[in-house]
Amino acid sequence: VSFNIPSEPFSSFSTLSARPKQRRMVVPSRVQLVMLPKSLLAGLFCVAWMCVSSVLIMLNKYILSEEGFNYPIMLASFGMLVSGLVAAVLIHVFKVDQPHDDVDLEFWFKRILPIGCVGALCLATGNIPYLYISVSYIQILKALCPVFTLTVLSLWGLETPTLRLCASVGVIAVGTIIACLGEIEFSWFGTCLMLVSEMLEALKLGATQQLLGSKHLSPLQGTYYLCPATFLCLAIGVAFAELNTFIHTAGISLLTKKPMIYILAASLGFGVNFLSVGVIRYASSLWLKVLGQAKNAALVYGSTLVFHNIVTLPQYIGYGISLLGFGFYSYVKAQQQQAPAPASPENVKVVREGRLPITAQASVDNFAQLNKIPSISALK
Repeated sequence: VSFNIPSEPFSSFSTLSARPKQRRMVVPSRVQLVMLPKSLLAGLFCVAWMCVSSVLIMLNKYILSEEGFNYPIMLASFGMLVSGLVAAVLIHVFKVDQPHDDVDLEFWFKRILPIGCVGALCLATGNIPYLYISVSYIQILKALCPVFTLTVLSLWGLETPTLRLCASVGVIAVGTIIACLGEIEFSWFGTCLMLVSEMLEALKLGATQQLLGSKHLSPLQGTYYLCPATFLCLAIGVAFAELNTFIHTAGISLLTKKPMIYILAASLGFGVNFLSVGVIRYASSLWLKVLGQAKNAALVYGSTLVFHNIVTLPQYIGYGISLLGFGFYSYVKAQQQQAPAPASPENVKVVREGRLPITAQASVDNFAQLNKIPSISALK
């Protein structure tokens, strides 16, 4: 069997239908991902994200502390710049994917740029603390992510704070406070910045999942649209906060001295951005938080070996309490996502507005299929 491959393999179906005499086979842009089971895709993305993000955290700490590159916002912008460029090349040159039809300039400014601004603030406030506090202490503070996530989603009206959820985040908060009291190299500035970063991370995760669910963006498309917006906001931060010092202190010499570690950091930044979007798309933001806690626990121990960070007994006890609370939080959230909900008009409205997570929409559609009523996906 032979195929006549078109010169423009990603031309729209409407264009093909207007020329019925030309028999052309249009290869789906995401055929490689579609052929794999969703559970396998989710597992691959999860494992890869844990490995790449762990290496990036250790490398960033090394660059900022050991190499003396005191420009954390600029370091974060390298990864976003490379991510945007690689995604653009893969889409426009190698045709691995194609731009989304429904994403125009107006949508980019109204929906994507705000997420990029939040993401830039999250990266900036998350990188600066590496200059003031240890890697192990930063990972312990990241246990508070569910607390901020529940707060943000409740304020948005996307989450109902049940008694069990409130109890779980309360346990997490108590454990983190105990761990903070046991920190030897405590810094109010670094701690407050890290807490702000966690709040912004919760905002970014919720907005990103809403965007991916409403527009059905692939991981590469999500990277293609989100990373340039984040880089633009980071570049503004660099111009106001770091560029003058970078020029007058010969910061360029640090880049030329060991350029490979900065290239590696930027490349790993692309991997983290692409893989995190993939985890949210094929699993959920909840899974990203669960994997993040497992990664953080490993980094708490790993940082004591690599950077010789001192972790006291109260920190181990407090962090253990936080992990127990997080385990209960994850169990409650998993039960909520698996519980089917009827396809009521309110649910239809929520899905149409892109405010219902993908897993919840699947539960609603499964319920509709079992009861032989129109599913929400069909009503959309």
